[in-house]
Amino acid sequence: MSDAYSSNGFALDVRARFYMSEQLFCELMGHWGTHEGSKSVLQKGNPFDIDDERNTLLGVVGLGYEIFQNENQTFDIYIKGLVGYGVRSSRFDDYQITGSEDGHVTLGCDIKKKGIAAAIGLGMDTRFKRWTLTPSVDVFYIGNEWNVATMISFGFFL
Repeated sequence: MSDAYSSNGFALDVRARFYMSEQLFCELMGHWGTHEGSKSVLQKGNPFDIDDERNTLLGVVGLGYEIFQNENQTFDIYIKGLVGYGVRSSRFDDYQITGSEDGHVTLGCDIKKKGIAAAIGLGMDTRFKRWTLTPSVDVFYIGNEWNVATMISFGFFL
C-alpha cells in the first residue's frame, strides 16, 4: 500500500475458475488484505513511533483470458477483470513538525469506505500435473482508493 509507513503486509485470496473454452474463464475471488506499519519520528528530541493500519476485504466475479498458452497447456499468461463489492478501512497517525526538534501527532485518518470493488490482474500459471504456481500482479479498487498487490498463489485442479 503506497501511502503506508511500511510496504509489508499480508493478503489471502480464495479463487475459483470455471473455464468456458480453452482460454476464456470466469473467476470468483474473495480477497482479504491487512497491513500494519510504523515509523520512528522525533518529538522534542526524543524518538517515538507513529502507527498505521490498513485492511481490505472484497468479493468479486468476472472474466479472464489466457493471452498465451504453450502447446501442452502447462504454462500460460492471463489477464482478468472482476467487479463486486468491497470494504477498505484505514487508520493512521500523522506527524507535523512545528520547530527544529518539536512536533505533534494528529490523527491522519480513520475512515471506512464501502462500495463497488474491482480487481484487474495479470498473471502467469505454471502447471505441475494437478497443481499450479501463479505469480501475479493485481490492482484493486475500493471506494475511490487503489491498491497494488504482488502475489504468489498455489492452486489445485479438481
